[in-house]
Amino acid sequence: MRYCHRLMSDDEYRELKSYQKYSFKVLIFSVVLFYISLNYLIGYKQSFFNIFLIGIVVFIYQVYYESDFYMRVKRDLRSAVVKVITIIPKYVIKIEESEDEGVSFIIEDIDGDIILFSGQEMRWYEYMEFPWVEIKIVRSLESDIDLGVVDDEPREIDKTLPPYSISHKVLKELGAFKKDILFLSDEQKEIVYREIEAHL
Repeated sequence: MRYCHRLMSDDEYRELKSYQKYSFKVLIFSVVLFYISLNYLIGYKQSFFNIFLIGIVVFIYQVYYESDFYMRVKRDLRSAVVKVITIIPKYVIKIEESEDEGVSFIIEDIDGDIILFSGQEMRWYEYMEFPWVEIKIVRSLESDIDLGVVDDEPREIDKTLPPYSISHKVLKELGAFKKDILFLSDEQKEIVYREIEAHL
């Protein structure tokens, strides 16, 4: 894999900014839901209780969102710089879709790194004739959020495997349901290849 840095585009900046907006919407929804539920269950309607309740939720917001992930997004927005990861595939394995989880691609690049692409987002990638001769992933520096991919000329798939060649349990352990693109460690590579060995 090869890395370089560049300034964010306007679209990438808006995409990253949406993570902050989403967090704020979740906070507002939580405050309202928590307030209505406790009023219904306990029956308190005094102003003091209402203020106390909102104070607790705001405190939780400060502790959680002003730490780690939220602050990393904030720093990324301030720097307005992204990293572009370039992958040149050497060998591509496609695993057919199981249920509604989307197809998966296991890609070994020319440097020997293994990248797992999986999830429903892959349907959109396939529409763009994924995999490509050169794959560029745009990712934020600190918060590690994927902000897009840059397509290229289509590339042939070397091997196609049936659904469930990688079990739901293994995909979950790898974190594939939280992130569409995973750069696998040596240990994770062994797990994946043990799973698909019977189909190769």
